[in-house]
Formats: sequence, structure tokens, C-alpha cells
Amino acid sequence: MRILLVLLLLLMTISVSYSQEKTIPTTDNFNKNYYPDITFLSEGESHRATTKNRAEIETAFRVIITTSEIYDNLVVGKATYGAEGGHKTLTHIKKIELEAVWEAYKLTGETAGLEFI
Repeated sequence: MRILLVLLLLLMTISVSYSQEKTIPTTDNFNKNYYPDITFLSEGESHRATTKNRAEIETAFRVIITTSEIYDNLVVGKATYGAEGGHKTLTHIKKIELEAVWEAYKLTGETAGLEFI
């Protein structure tokens, strides 16, 4: 019984320690007005900023899916907040190249119909 338990733990450790390192290209999307095309927007919890900028108190990250005709785009951005949640600013907005994700992870099918779970 102990040998079986040790083997199971060993197999779990091996499977957990395996990871893939992929580089996915992004496009700077800071000046693009993507709000008319938004089909999904989710913002994570805010956390205290690690910068010394006094105007930047809290930071949070957003995931945005936009749809232009039939093509979906995935946009990730950083939101910064001032005191008491005011003075919200969006920075570091990047569009993730979905075709590159499909190629890197050898996914099949269309990139249309993207859903965030």
C-alpha cells in the first residue's frame, strides 16, 4: 500500500512540474478606441500598487473580448486607481494575437466565437 502511494505521489509530482514556455506576440493597443466592439469585459480584484507614484494607489487587470464582424480579439489591460477608487486610468493595453496562440499550442478550429471562462 505504501509503495502504491509513493508511486502515485511521484507520478503527480512529475505531471505537475511539466510546463510549456511559449512566447505569444502582442500589439500595443493603447490609443485604439475598442469600446464600441466590446462583447465581454472582466476586471480582476484591485491590489495596492508597487510603484512610488502617489497618484497610483491600486492596480487591477482587465480581460476584454471585442468582436468586429465575425472576428474576435483578445485585449488585456492594466487599470490604475487613485485615492478612494477615483482617477481611473487604463495603461498597458495589449492585443493578444490569437492566431499565434492557436499556432503555439497547436489548437484546431476557428478563432471566432472566443469565450472567457
